[in-house]
Amino acid sequence: MNAQAKNPKPLYESLFACSPDAIVVVDGEGCVLEANPQVESLFGYSRSELLGSSVDILIPERLRAAHAAHRKEYGEQPHMRPMGIGLQLFGRRKNGSEFLVDIVLSPVKTEGGLLVLGVIRDVTEQKRLEEEMRELVLSDVLTGLGNYRRLQRAFDTETKWFLRTGRRSTLLLMDLDGLKKINDTQGHTVGSHALCRLANAIRFESRAVDIAVRHGGDEFSVILPGTTAESARNLACRVATRLGNDGEDPPLSFSYGLAVYPDDGATLQQLLAFADVPLYEMKKSH
Repeated sequence: MNAQAKNPKPLYESLFACSPDAIVVVDGEGCVLEANPQVESLFGYSRSELLGSSVDILIPERLRAAHAAHRKEYGEQPHMRPMGIGLQLFGRRKNGSEFLVDIVLSPVKTEGGLLVLGVIRDVTEQKRLEEEMRELVLSDVLTGLGNYRRLQRAFDTETKWFLRTGRRSTLLLMDLDGLKKINDTQGHTVGSHALCRLANAIRFESRAVDIAVRHGGDEFSVILPGTTAESARNLACRVATRLGNDGEDPPLSFSYGLAVYPDDGATLQQLLAFADVPLYEMKKSH
């Protein structure tokens, strides 16, 4: 039998110290009994500052009251809580800055009472990458506006608002005129830039709450929460003015139609079809 098997304590201490994650051991009163070096580097406290202190120093002040209630509840029903269970948790560094964390909690029963082992991981970068991926899934690569999936989500949100509050919304459908001619005569690079010019005009003139998307080759839509058809027409006029004044060649125009939810359709497809009728009539006149 080797020495480590006879006395595993040095091995456990080494594993505790070398863990890539921050690890704290807390007693039933929330007092920090042990902390590994990663806690020091992550939170900015020295080990001597941590030991004997309340674990609350690692928690933002605005969350400490709720944490005390959770700690009491956990003490009454201790259980293993894994990472990645969907809660948004925050840590607080010594300098007062906050950051996103994920935490494993493991109850440890001892003769002296219940201890809790907490494994803490900084997930700021992970959450940032996840948000970037979500944005990519919902974004049109060329223009930076949303895509059809984003439009569908926005419509689903508006249906819920209507059921809750009766708030109506308007869909503005726009189609860039003459894109095929631009592509054929001046090239696809100019055509792509024309789409971006319209997208930029829509983005600038829309409100922060409006959801603007490009969901087809030359088709754009904006969902305007809590607005009337007149508000959507005003937006179309502002976009046309901005597009006409951008000083670039070739000159651009667009055709548009609109539909009010739920008056003109109960589904997104019905609204798009309703708005497409006046859009097509306008396009024929150009």
